[in-house]
Amino acid sequence: MLRPRLLLPAALVLLPALAVRAGEKEWKAFEAEGKELMAAKKPAEAEKKFRAALTEAERWSATDDRLATTLTDLAESLRAQKKLEDAEPHYARALEVLEKGIGKDDPVIAGALADLADCYRDMGKDAKAEPLYQRALKLAEQGSGKESADAGLAALDYGECLRRQRKFRDAETQLKRALELLKSAKDADPQDAADAEAAMGSLRLAQGKAADAEANFRRALKAYEDGKAGPRDLAGAHRDLAGALDAQAKPDDAEAELRKAVEILEKCDGGKADLADTLDELAALLRKAKKPDEADKAEARAKELRAAK
Repeated sequence: MLRPRLLLPAALVLLPALAVRAGEKEWKAFEAEGKELMAAKKPAEAEKKFRAALTEAERWSATDDRLATTLTDLAESLRAQKKLEDAEPHYARALEVLEKGIGKDDPVIAGALADLADCYRDMGKDAKAEPLYQRALKLAEQGSGKESADAGLAALDYGECLRRQRKFRDAETQLKRALELLKSAKDADPQDAADAEAAMGSLRLAQGKAADAEANFRRALKAYEDGKAGPRDLAGAHRDLAGALDAQAKPDDAEAELRKAVEILEKCDGGKADLADTLDELAALLRKAKKPDEADKAEARAKELRAAK
């Protein structure tokens, strides 16, 4: 499963204090209001605040870290609205501002590299994302150490990018390393290790190793359950497992996992899109199992959800 990541986020890095400048009070107010709106899941309203903050930040130096902060925040608000084409140039400019200000080889740049790469990933442009993830990995190793959780997260992002491009040998190298680091690093989050386990399962499934994928997905699911992960992560784990079971011609077990995912998402705020996709997967499985009436019901529910958007 894919989750957006910020490695050493540019927007949160505190560079040396700068003198108070014209418009700074207004900038801080717009930034604070925008962040509150993002936390309240109101990205369209947050966008307006960040655009106002950007107007203030544009008065300052072209290498001011606050300009990079606002560009990144604006891009995040656009990305949250699925306006990826609009978000991309703001991520790119934030990276440019930081590179000019502190240098292309500073580990702080890893966050901005990962932000832009994530945007390209969401746009389906993995070929453009790959070199950015590769640079982010190098800088994460440089800044936090080769055995750190940051290095593990960067390797995970890079490995998933390689998998999506069917570069399986290189992907396996990165994902194995990510899994090892995220299980062993002292500062690692167990949920990140679960993500790495799921990513390895997706690789195994793509390689035609469904039984191995099932084992990875079961370990990921247990880790999510033990860590009290959010409902969308849990539902995603059940969907992943269903895919591995279906690939092994275990339709009843696959159906059970998809129904668990549906049950979770029915109770989840903001999960309508995932629920509709899961119902479509369930419908396809039910048709293969020659259960047309149940398949029709699942498809009708998915259409109802999409129409209600």
